[in-house]
Amino acid sequence: PGAPLDEVVKSGGPLAGDELAQVARGLAEALEAIHECGVVHRDVKPGNVLLVDGEPVLIDFGIAHIADDVRLTSTGLVMGTPGYLSPEIVDGAEVSEATDWWGWAATVAYAALGHPPFGTGPMDVVLSRVSRGQFDLVGMDPNLAPLIAAALDPDPARRPSTDEVLLGVEA
Repeated sequence: PGAPLDEVVKSGGPLAGDELAQVARGLAEALEAIHECGVVHRDVKPGNVLLVDGEPVLIDFGIAHIADDVRLTSTGLVMGTPGYLSPEIVDGAEVSEATDWWGWAATVAYAALGHPPFGTGPMDVVLSRVSRGQFDLVGMDPNLAPLIAAALDPDPARRPSTDEVLLGVEA
């Protein structure tokens, strides 16, 4: 029984300070928990985060899968919301925990800025920005922006680990 993060931000504006830290931390802890179970969510976005008394609750595991599960996909088939699909999902590459950290960063950026970090427009334009790592974090808290930028790296191998994200959020 909570409001989706995207609706909270649309109606009340971007989050800041302790409110933003609570969302970033709580969502990071939720991802850590599902990753410990061997699950990758694959669709972390503001509409899949409910706020219940300020605490984020991650929902909609419809396209989640076990990390070692093999899935067959059709070329050109994109499931998800442009701007919140990681580059590896867009490219049809292997997903991992780094996929969720990318979605975490895009979601936290939206919460902090009040707009999607990869902008809006036609799907192919937004997906192109995602693949190139062309995001806009102007106006984001300078203490949080480096962590978000690192997690939005198009190369999953260069994204921060779970421990680095959790330490970065606490800092």
